Amino acid sequence: MSVFVSHISALQVWSSLKEGAAALALHADPRKTPCWRTGRPLPQVKVTLRDIQSIASREIANLAFPLHVLVPNAASRSRSELAVCHVSSSTYPRGSFVRLAEGMLVSSPELCFVQMATKLPPIALVRLGFELCGTYGIPTVARADYGFERPFTTVARLGRFIEAAGDMPGTVKARKALRFIAPGSASPMETCMVMLLCLPLRLGGYNLPKPQMNREVRPKRRGRLAPGDRQCFCDLVWHEARVALEYDSSEFHGPRQAADDARRRSVLLNRGFTVVSVTSGSARNLIELDRVAQILRTRLGVRLRSGQPSWRARQHVLHGMLLENQRLPRP
Repeated sequence: MSVFVSHISALQVWSSLKEGAAALALHADPRKTPCWRTGRPLPQVKVTLRDIQSIASREIANLAFPLHVLVPNAASRSRSELAVCHVSSSTYPRGSFVRLAEGMLVSSPELCFVQMATKLPPIALVRLGFELCGTYGIPTVARADYGFERPFTTVARLGRFIEAAGDMPGTVKARKALRFIAPGSASPMETCMVMLLCLPLRLGGYNLPKPQMNREVRPKRRGRLAPGDRQCFCDLVWHEARVALEYDSSEFHGPRQAADDARRRSVLLNRGFTVVSVTSGSARNLIELDRVAQILRTRLGVRLRSGQPSWRARQHVLHGMLLENQRLPRP
């Protein structure tokens, strides 16, 4: 018998992985991924206390109880206080579950995103999407972890799954949130900065174009490369406008990234980029944040239509959600 771990519990399982590549490796390994036909519902199985205790005995880091699981109908629910059963009659496309152990299937990162769309407000859902497409773990359910080398999923894979999921609950909200996710974030504060700057006005953002994140920046002419400066990665970069934003802090960056900030900024300036620096203090101060947005607006050549009282109220809400509430409460 298999238990289908889902929702916040599945996210906790993914966040417990010590190597970021493990998520994608398991998800793509046909030997560990069940043969899930398109349009197949959950099997008729009942979750028992023994099943839950078996998972509890594995001592998975970050996994909290009660355990959230999927069941096909009300009769399959567990009466144990160690489980929260989500009844689902949906059909699940291929790639919905990953078999992590005998008798234990976990919602894939893509399915988690759709499932959490039914539980999270839009801003929190967008932030979760950044986490799943980033390399700093899943702070929504655990602490930030800078040991991940690869993301759990990609924006493209999320999009394909949402389309394949059809009318599954959560797909409408997930599809809307997907438009605002930029891949490649390496820290919670980088995610906050992109959301604050780029979300639409109706959500409290400045509606600036989305940047590329932690991408290599090259000079216009390769002949300008200095010895030893073959690679330079930037936190946020708008390549066409030759604009880069660097976040200066060791609080959310790893030690190595913080130590390289000054050298990287010099390289960017030498390569013809305008570099805008943001600190934790300026990110938390709305007056300073306005100044940063105005500089970017000018350099990007876009019109900034903010400042109305109604927009400022929405900005306060967005700012508070991103910078004050970093984690979900335990279930």
